[in-house]
Amino acid sequence: MTLREIEVGDGRSDEVVALLQQLFTPETLEPEALLRAELTGQRELPVRYLVAEEDDCLLGVLRYAELLPGVSIAIHLAVDPDRQSGGVGTALMRKLLSITPSVLLEVGDGEERLDRFYGRLGARVIAPDYTQPALQEHLPSVPLRLMAISLPTEQIRPAIWALYRNFWGMPLDHPFVKRALETAI
Repeated sequence: MTLREIEVGDGRSDEVVALLQQLFTPETLEPEALLRAELTGQRELPVRYLVAEEDDCLLGVLRYAELLPGVSIAIHLAVDPDRQSGGVGTALMRKLLSITPSVLLEVGDGEERLDRFYGRLGARVIAPDYTQPALQEHLPSVPLRLMAISLPTEQIRPAIWALYRNFWGMPLDHPFVKRALETAI
């Protein structure tokens, strides 16, 4: 298995978008036009993509962005359903952790499989009352939990604020931001 970062104009772009759309709902995945803008370097916030490949097949993708120096958000981790539980997701996460020492993760309530998976990597809940803003006008916001791997305690609130400010473009006084910061562990 080979792990690499996708470059702008990479021939895997269509496959990456298709895998993300296969595994995530419209409530938890940005519109296709935004994903394609990221893959062509046309989004202001530099979102990056790691891919796992084998024998010219796409096995998985990890979409991430740096929020603060040394702190990134793993936005989406998608592994081909036929390759899940085979180490692909772990390899992608370990690769990300070799690039950035601290990683934030958005996880839904009742996602016990993800809790175990991320827990094996050292993740812990840092904001039990985190809300992902609506990704499209006609869709609802999504209540989630925010987890982190190797994030020092003194960086929890700055990292949460950076996520809302840098990724979602929200002001500090927005109710989602206030609630997540108030309930941060």
